[in-house]
Amino acid sequence: MKIDNDSYYIRYRVNKGTEYADMTHYIKVWWNGEREDCFNFRRGYIGFEDASWNGIDPDKIKVGKPLQKQKYSMWKRRVTICKKKIEKMAKQNSSPFGGKLSVGDCLYFPLREILIAEYLDEFGEDITKEIGPYPYYSLVHVTNTEPEPQGTKVNVERYRTENYIESKSLINLMEDIEKAFIIPREVYDYAANLINKVSLEIMEEIKKEYYA
Repeated sequence: MKIDNDSYYIRYRVNKGTEYADMTHYIKVWWNGEREDCFNFRRGYIGFEDASWNGIDPDKIKVGKPLQKQKYSMWKRRVTICKKKIEKMAKQNSSPFGGKLSVGDCLYFPLREILIAEYLDEFGEDITKEIGPYPYYSLVHVTNTEPEPQGTKVNVERYRTENYIESKSLINLMEDIEKAFIIPREVYDYAANLINKVSLEIMEEIKKEYYA
């Protein structure tokens, strides 16, 4: 199958009982390579990749089923809105943490702002333009504090948006605990549920389109 410039495709599959779906925009295609944007979906997970590949035969790529640009754009916009809604909700319902970490706490880490401030303070360098306008933050629900902090987490960044439902170590975030904000449990649940909802809805719509 020959892939055209500015073409769109979807795929849906089930592996060991888990559903997966993806949608790809082939931006430019040449004789031994291609440049693409690709979104991947499974329950509670939205991945994104912008990549260029050389040394491949585009005609041999398993692209899936052709998709209309309008539907790709609609699903892409839904992902963007999901990230912005969560960030807005967290910011509007947060207050500085500044306390001792306790089981049950829900925290918001504005990691983009933290990173920008750290570079400015340590190197005198403003990296705002370099890291771009993309959302980068984490929300956590603390489930344990000893021997080290653990909890579930909602993580949002440019290339990966995920609702982590298993309690894991939060030690990598603790160095920024003084810059964190306390949020109500309802905000954390809203974020987790929204990621689940959006990922499942888009995946189901891709599934229907794939088998139509």
